[in-house]
Amino acid sequence: MAIITINSEPSFQYFDNNENRSHPGTNRNDKFIVSPNSHGLPLANNDEKRSGGKDTFILSIDVDAKNKTAHPYREGGGMVLIQNFGIEDKIILPKEVPMEELSIIGYGYVYPPHRKQYKFDFELVHDPHNLYFDSGGILDPRSKFSVILEEGKAKITGGTSRNTSWSDRSEPEPDPEYGDPRAMNAKLNQLRDPAGYEEYKSINEKRFFESDLYRSGDYLYAADRLADVESTWSKEKPSLHEIMRRISTPSGTTFYEYAYGSTDKKQNAERKPISIPNKFKIKAIDKITNFNPSIDTLEIDTASFGIDSAPTFAAGKNKKVVKRQLAKLDIDFLYDKKKGALYFNENGSDIGFGDGGIIAFLAKALNLNSDNLEFI
Repeated sequence: MAIITINSEPSFQYFDNNENRSHPGTNRNDKFIVSPNSHGLPLANNDEKRSGGKDTFILSIDVDAKNKTAHPYREGGGMVLIQNFGIEDKIILPKEVPMEELSIIGYGYVYPPHRKQYKFDFELVHDPHNLYFDSGGILDPRSKFSVILEEGKAKITGGTSRNTSWSDRSEPEPDPEYGDPRAMNAKLNQLRDPAGYEEYKSINEKRFFESDLYRSGDYLYAADRLADVESTWSKEKPSLHEIMRRISTPSGTTFYEYAYGSTDKKQNAERKPISIPNKFKIKAIDKITNFNPSIDTLEIDTASFGIDSAPTFAAGKNKKVVKRQLAKLDIDFLYDKKKGALYFNENGSDIGFGDGGIIAFLAKALNLNSDNLEFI
C-alpha cells in the first residue's frame, strides 16, 4: 500500500492555481493522508491511469469551525480535491468531526447521452453551525423549492448539473441537466415559479441576516470545507446510500449507519429479490410490507425479466399517468405512487405493458425513487 501525504503551500491565495499540487496515486490500494497544514486546493488521486485499487482518503480539519476561530485563510480554509473516487474507495473523517456536524453539499451526477456513463460529485463540509446546509438547502425541507435530500438524520443537499460543466465544451449535444430526482424537482419548481422562488429566497436571506451567527460577524469562520469529491466514470447509476456507506468516522461508523442506525439490515435481509412472476396478477406478485423508502431498497433480478442493458425507472402520480403516459416511453419499470404498484413495461415505447404488468405491490402513497431500486 502506498501512503501519500496531501499538502499545499500554506501561503495559498484563492484562485492561485499554481499551488494546486498534484498527488496522483497508484493502481494499488493507496492511503491518502491530508495534512492539517494544507490550506489550498491540493489534488488527490488525480491521474485517471493510476487510480485503481481500493483507496482510502483520511481527511483533517485545518480551521476550528466549532469555536468559529478566526484564521488567515479564505472561508473554510483548505479543501482537498479528491478525483477518480471509486465506489469501493472510502473516506475517513477527522476525529474532530462528529456525524451530526457533517454536511454533504451539492450531491449530483451527470450522464452524457453519447458516453452512457455516470459521474457524481459532492462536497464534504464540517458544518457545526449549519452555515452551508441552511444556505445551500434553502432551509425548509417541506418547501417545493428546497434541495434538502431527506436521508434520516443526515444533512445532505442536492444539486443539478449540465454535462458541459464536467467535460470538454466541444462534446456533442444534447446536454440536459441531471441530478437526484428530488433536487431536479426543486429546480423545476424554481423555474416554473420564479416569483415565488425569489420571495422564498428573500425570506430566508432576511432570516439569516437577523440570526445571531450573522450578527456576531464570525460566520466566515463557522465551517470548514473538508473535501470536494468527484467520482470515476461508471456504467452504474450512483446510489446516494452507497456513497453514504463509504464515509465513516475513524472508529468505522458510516454516515449511512448514523443516518438510519442498523434497523434496515434486518428488514432488507428478510426480503428476496423481485423476479418475473408466473402471471402478472395481484395473486401472483410480491406484497411488500413495512417498506420505508427512507432506508429500504428493492432488489430486482433484471435477468429474469430478460433485460441485458442498464434498466430504467420512472414514477407517476397515479395509474392513469403510468399507463397512458409513462408506458408509452421506453422505460423498463414504472411505479404508481397512488396505489403503490410496481410494473414491468415489457414492450418499450409501444402502447401498454406488452407481455409485462404488475410485479410488486407496496403500501399506498410511498415516494419510491430510483435510489430505492437495486438492479442485480
